[in-house]
Amino acid sequence: HGEALSGRGACTDPMTMTAWREPTLTEKLCFLSQPDAYPHAPASVSMIETHMSFVFLAGARVYKLKKPVRYPFLDFSTLAAREHNCREEVRLNRRLAPDIYLGVVALGFSPARGLSLSSPHAEETVVDWLVEMRRLPAERMLDLMIRHGAVERAQIDDLCAVLARFYAAAPRAPPSTNPAHWPSCSRAPSGVPPCHPPSAGLL
Repeated sequence: HGEALSGRGACTDPMTMTAWREPTLTEKLCFLSQPDAYPHAPASVSMIETHMSFVFLAGARVYKLKKPVRYPFLDFSTLAAREHNCREEVRLNRRLAPDIYLGVVALGFSPARGLSLSSPHAEETVVDWLVEMRRLPAERMLDLMIRHGAVERAQIDDLCAVLARFYAAAPRAPPSTNPAHWPSCSRAPSGVPPCHPPSAGLL
């Protein structure tokens, strides 16, 4: 669930910096939790923390900041890695939702201007990257509609048909021969035969 945030509270305002230094993650989160951080000036901002990201619900827009983390299955630990993964997320998800994934936005910083989501100025340094999306109506989320009995079989059939066509035509990557890339193997129940390399993996 999102938490509506107002005021800077205990946040350190990067505008008070007199010399350049890398803004901390806390400073980035504090900045992105403020309505005036966004060009469209939403009335309020709610933040949702996931396993890999911080998601900011800002009026009609959603911004996703990837955590600077590294797991066996992903690496967001560097600025370059987060930019690459933001651009890949937009590229891949636009295949099914081109009107939702709007692009990648730079988070810039300079001692004179502080943090900024606008197009970086010459004196600014990019300190992080965010995925910008169009916000979907909460009342149309599938889990909520199922709980309320508002989903018809024809709608599920239509969705399955769209996904079947998509996966049938999706480009395929060479199969991995590294068992570390088969997460289902480590979670296989007792008695299940050993895993084997998949014939092909979807990009």
